[in-house]
Amino acid sequence: MKIRMNKLPCIRIVWGIILMVYLLSGCAGLGKPLRSPDIKLAGLSMEKADLFETVLQLTLRVINSNDLDLEIKGIECELEINDKSVASGVSGTTVRIPAFGTNTVSVTVFSSAFSIATTFIRFMQQEMENESGKIDFSYRLKGRLHLASTTWLPSTLPFNTTGHLSLNDGIDRMLK
Repeated sequence: MKIRMNKLPCIRIVWGIILMVYLLSGCAGLGKPLRSPDIKLAGLSMEKADLFETVLQLTLRVINSNDLDLEIKGIECELEINDKSVASGVSGTTVRIPAFGTNTVSVTVFSSAFSIATTFIRFMQQEMENESGKIDFSYRLKGRLHLASTTWLPSTLPFNTTGHLSLNDGIDRMLK
């Protein structure tokens, strides 16, 4: 009987540990895993250009397909045009993206004037060889979103998105 009494505290400790592991894994496993939001290029404008550097302002459309709000405290991103890295930058603007909602975020990116010039020249050469007369290009945005409150969430969410833009659509609309 004494042997059973000595084992009783050990059994309680083991069951306590099992219960804590179960509860902690249950809290971490609640709901679905957090998905990276979809990021789309919503706007692009040139802020400044000189002999050494070009400053571009990107407007990114952030689409949150999660069932909880995302509080973004910063973004770092890189812009590629036609498979060539053109610019990169960061934004420290705090933005709330509602659950199953969307919002825009402005990011200032920087590029060397040489990189912009070579990209433009390469783009014009491709368009001169293009017999369809369409002016279009592909882009890739990649980087990380930094989240403000990360008690149970990851502190960063990576993103990597591609898109295709046709300038003919915009030119046709302007001419009408």
